[in-house]
Amino acid sequence: MRLLKSLVLLSLILVSNAVAGKVNTSNYWKCYHRVGGSWDFGRVPSACDISAFGDASYVYAQFGPIIFNDNNPRTAEKKKYINNQFALIRDAARDYLSMRKPSSSQRERDEWGRAVLAITHQETFMTHYRTATDNRLKMIRGDYGHGHGMMQVDDRWHFTEINEGKGWQIFDNITYALEIFYAGWQKAQTASCVPSSTSWRSRSRAAYSVYNGGSSKVCRWTNPNDTWARNDKHFKEKYDAKGWEPYVSDLNAPSILNTQCYMLGNEYCANVDADDEANWENRLLKLPNANICLFKDEAFTCVEQEKDAPCLSQKLSIQTDSSMLQLSTQAASRYPITLHERTLCQEEIRDLYTIAQSFRPVLDINLRSTPGGALIGKVSQTKVYQVLDFEVRDAQLHKRYYKVKEGDLYGYIYAGKLSDVAAWTTAVEHSELEDLVIAMTGDSIRIVPQSGINLRDDLGELLGHVPYDSVKEILAIKVTSSSNNIYYKVSQDNTLGWIYAGRLLPDSSLPSWTTLDSRANITPDPSDPDTQEPTDPQTPPASRETQAGDTVSIIPVSGINLRDINGVLLANVPQNTRIEILDIRVEGSNEQIYYKVSFNAQVGWIYAGYRLPQSTLENWTQRVSEGAIDDTEGSNGGVDSPVTPTNDQFALEENLWWTNLHSCKNRSCKTQDYLFGPKLESFCLARTCDYIAGSFSIVKSEDIWTQIKLNDSEKIGWIKTKLIKKNN
Repeated sequence: MRLLKSLVLLSLILVSNAVAGKVNTSNYWKCYHRVGGSWDFGRVPSACDISAFGDASYVYAQFGPIIFNDNNPRTAEKKKYINNQFALIRDAARDYLSMRKPSSSQRERDEWGRAVLAITHQETFMTHYRTATDNRLKMIRGDYGHGHGMMQVDDRWHFTEINEGKGWQIFDNITYALEIFYAGWQKAQTASCVPSSTSWRSRSRAAYSVYNGGSSKVCRWTNPNDTWARNDKHFKEKYDAKGWEPYVSDLNAPSILNTQCYMLGNEYCANVDADDEANWENRLLKLPNANICLFKDEAFTCVEQEKDAPCLSQKLSIQTDSSMLQLSTQAASRYPITLHERTLCQEEIRDLYTIAQSFRPVLDINLRSTPGGALIGKVSQTKVYQVLDFEVRDAQLHKRYYKVKEGDLYGYIYAGKLSDVAAWTTAVEHSELEDLVIAMTGDSIRIVPQSGINLRDDLGELLGHVPYDSVKEILAIKVTSSSNNIYYKVSQDNTLGWIYAGRLLPDSSLPSWTTLDSRANITPDPSDPDTQEPTDPQTPPASRETQAGDTVSIIPVSGINLRDINGVLLANVPQNTRIEILDIRVEGSNEQIYYKVSFNAQVGWIYAGYRLPQSTLENWTQRVSEGAIDDTEGSNGGVDSPVTPTNDQFALEENLWWTNLHSCKNRSCKTQDYLFGPKLESFCLARTCDYIAGSFSIVKSEDIWTQIKLNDSEKIGWIKTKLIKKNN
C-alpha cells in the first residue's frame, strides 16, 4: 500500500534528521501577520499566514469545515470546531494504526486513539487552521513559532519536512507526527516503566515522553524532577480527563471529511461511497494502482499522477468538483482503462511549456519548494530558465507551475493562468540558456557510465551499445513517465536509437548518465561511420518527419485501407505502393498520424501509426522521395494495421486474426499462449471476447496494451489493444 511505503520513507527521514541535526531557524521564522489567541480549542496562540508554506485557496476548498473562524460568534464556533475536529482526529488515528499495524486489536486501536486525542489537546487544543479577524488564513505556530500545525512539528529538527508541507497540510502534519508517536508506542511496550503491553495508560504516557523528549526519554514520565516533567504531567491530565468529550455531541458521529482518503495521501477527497457509480460523475477517481481517472462512456480514462488531472478534465470536457474517490479493486475492474502519458497536458492545455523548454520570467517571481508551497527564493527576469517539471492546477483556470533551477536551489514558480500567461513568462531560444540541466537537440553529450549505455529502438528493443566517454550529438529528446525520464536520440555505428539519460524526479540523476560536452553541433567527420547518413536511397534522412508533398511507400503486406473523413472504407492501398502525401492530420494523446492521399482517383486518408509513447510510424510507411506519385492499382480486403504476427502485430488474413499472449507489456516478454479466431464485426460482448479455443476477459487497457485473462485456464497476459479495437 502507498501509505505503508510512505511510512517506511518517513522512518528513514526521521533517522536521517537525527543524523543531520538541528537547523537554527529564528524565532517566528516565516511567520507573517502573526496574531495571538486564547488557550482554548481552535484559538491557541500564535497563528501566522499559511501562504508562506501552502495554498490558502486549497485549504478553504478542501478543509473548510475544520477552519476556526474568529469572525463568527465564539461559543457556537467553538462547539462546531471541536465536533468536527474530534471526529477527524479519531478517524485519522484509527486509519493510521489500521494500516501501520494491521495486526492491532480493536482495543489497541481504541487506546491508541485516546492517546492521540490527548496529544492534540496537550499540544494545541486541537488547533490547526484559523481565519483571523484580518480575514487571512492562519495556521498554529507554537513555541516561538518553531512548532508547526496541530501536532507541533518543530522546524529546527524537521526543517526539510516543514518545507515539504508536513506543517501546513493537516493530514501530512498528522501522519508525520504519528510516525514519531508510533515509534514511542512500540518502544513503550517493552520499557521497564510499563508493566505490560496492555497497560494502556502507562504505555500512552511512555509513548508521549518519547514523542516530546526523544527515544531515550521513554520513562521520563516517572521522574517528577525531570526538567520537562510538567509536560508529562499535563499530558496525563488531558489523557485522564478527556476534556474534549463534554463539547462533542455524538462521540460516534462520522467525520465530515473523508479522512481515510486523505490519510492515503490523496490531495482531493469526497466523503461519499466511493464504489457507488452514481458518485463517479464529475469526480476524480483513484485506482488501487494510484492512477487518477475520470469515468465517461463506460470506461476509465487515466493519467499516472494527480497533478495531471486538470489535463484529463480538459480532454474529456468534464469540470470536476475538486474531490476524489478511492476505488476498490473490485470497482476499478468493472470497466476498461486507458492510460495517458504526461504529454496529454501539452496537447490539452494551451501555452503550457514542455519539459526542457527555455523561458524568461517577465517579472521577478517567488520560488517555492512545491507548487504553492514554502517560499525559498526568487527567480529573476534577467535570467533564462529551463523547465524541469510542470503542474497544472484548477481545471478551469489552468494555473501552471514550473520547476526550475536557481543557483543551487530547485523549486517551483507560479507562471500564470490561461488568461494571463504572457504576463508571467516568455519562451526563448535554447541558446540563451546559461544554467543548462537537460541537454537539447543539437547539443553534444559525453557518456558517463563506464559500462556505457544501451541503445534501444522506439519499442525498447536492444539495438546496440554506446561506449563510455563517447561524444554524441543529440538528434531528438523525449520525456516519459511520472519521474520525467529523459531519453536522447543518437546515432551509433550507423544505427539510430535512444539512450536513457536519467530522471528528473524526485531528484535529478542526469549527471550520472551523461555530461554536456558542447553546446554546438558536432562537426561531422567523414571518416566516422557514426556521423554518416545511411546510404540506402530508400531510407529517408532523419533530419525531419515526413510531411505533405513527400512520397511514401506502403509497408504492411496486406496494404493499408483508404477511408473517407468519416471512416468509410474507399479502397485498399497495396504493399510497396508509392503515393504522395497531400495533407497530414494528428489525433489523440498518442499523436495518431493520418495521411491524405489520392489512389485510383479516390481521395481519402490512410493510417500511418502513432508517435507516442513510442513511435510506430516506421511500421506503416517509408519516405522514399519528394518526387512524383506512383499509384499502383491494388485489391480490396486490406487491414488498418501492419501484418507481422511474428513480432506481435495481429493479423487479419483470409477470415482469421491471431496474436501472442505475452507475460508483460513488451514483445520481448515470454509468450504464454497463442490466440486466434474468426474475423467478425464484433467478437466481444461487454468485457468478454471469443476466440477459437474459448474466451477471454478484459482486465484493463493501457494505451497500446490490454491485459486479459483466459477464462478456461485463468492465465493472465497482455495483447495489443488494437486487436480488440479493430474487431469490436
